Amino acid sequence: MKRICYFECFSGASGDMILAALLGTGINKKQFLTELDKIKDIKGYFEIKISDVVKKGISAVDADVILTHHEHHHRGLNDIVKIINSSDIDSKVKNLAIKIFTTLAKAEAKVHNQDINTVHFHEVGAIDAIVDIVGFSILFTSLNIDKVIISPVNAGSGFVNADHGVLPVPAPATLEILKESIWPVNNSIKIEGETLTPTGAAILATIKDEFGSFPKFDQITSVSYGAGKKNFENIANVIRLTLGNTYESNHIDNDSVYVLETNIDDMQPEFYDYIMSRLFDNGALDVYLTPIIMKKSRPACKISVICNEKNKSLMEKIIFDETSTIGIRSYKTQRSILKKEFVKVNLEGLGEISVKIAKDNDGKILSVKPEYEDCAKLAILNNMPIKNIYDFALKNFDSNK
Repeated sequence: MKRICYFECFSGASGDMILAALLGTGINKKQFLTELDKIKDIKGYFEIKISDVVKKGISAVDADVILTHHEHHHRGLNDIVKIINSSDIDSKVKNLAIKIFTTLAKAEAKVHNQDINTVHFHEVGAIDAIVDIVGFSILFTSLNIDKVIISPVNAGSGFVNADHGVLPVPAPATLEILKESIWPVNNSIKIEGETLTPTGAAILATIKDEFGSFPKFDQITSVSYGAGKKNFENIANVIRLTLGNTYESNHIDNDSVYVLETNIDDMQPEFYDYIMSRLFDNGALDVYLTPIIMKKSRPACKISVICNEKNKSLMEKIIFDETSTIGIRSYKTQRSILKKEFVKVNLEGLGEISVKIAKDNDGKILSVKPEYEDCAKLAILNNMPIKNIYDFALKNFDSNK
């Protein structure tokens, strides 16, 4: 069984909206507030008010961080890391919170052309942002989620007032996070104002496993809505969080990948080996060539690349840089992957070799394959045919099962 969560960002996302959505899953609020008090350096500087509200007919949870002391200084990443590390919260919570703040710091540093350790967070370095991010990390860690899927986001439009003056929406740091995480934006519902904040973007971009549409659930266990502070004319200012389970075996993973393809009929054939190596070295899951016949009966070659979403842009750049193509086709598809494991098999007198094992849903071994590179090394080292090394590895594996 896998626990999945799906965040729907049809009205954007902010730190307090995401925090409120998690509070709506039935988490013990008193215990949550006790955990927040463990952030010793800011204890007593804030209160958090949790209430039920209705936004455009939708019942939602509102989490309002109220500052009891107003600050006049800004914090950098190192300051925030010290605050988090000096607290008594769980190490997993600390690590997640620091990871989110690092995502935020990278975006701010890029926008301001500063080093990540010298940039100041301005609004997002304030206590309410620390409470949002650390509070989120406390709640999210407690849910033991196996997979996080995020919908395309409505990023809003217009302008927003900030420390540096009036900024366009999405704000520069928010847009940088969208770009780096390759997060799809869907502004088909027109909303005037900032809907996606830098804090909200950093939280979801950090925890996401993939961006996509509503996933398959075998059982939905919770649906909650986190309220924002704004009231839009045509849509509820809420984020929806759906939790549930899938009962797929742990031996099979299902994920989304991209397939990139291009047809080439005017390039030196010797280049293909180099290009394939570059693609593999930079994260391609698979690369393969297919002989094809193009118009006017020209012999050609189709390059196909399978990659994760995060590597898609880099794969396209390598193909454009290294080949003669002027266009690439791409499409998203699903794949099912058997659980793989590697074991070391000792070939007496010859050396050690890695063997890859793949199993089905019931744990039955479906495939046993000695690693080619290991076989080749031992064949050369022992002056033996590679097929003999391969067969010897299989026999040794069978005898030691």
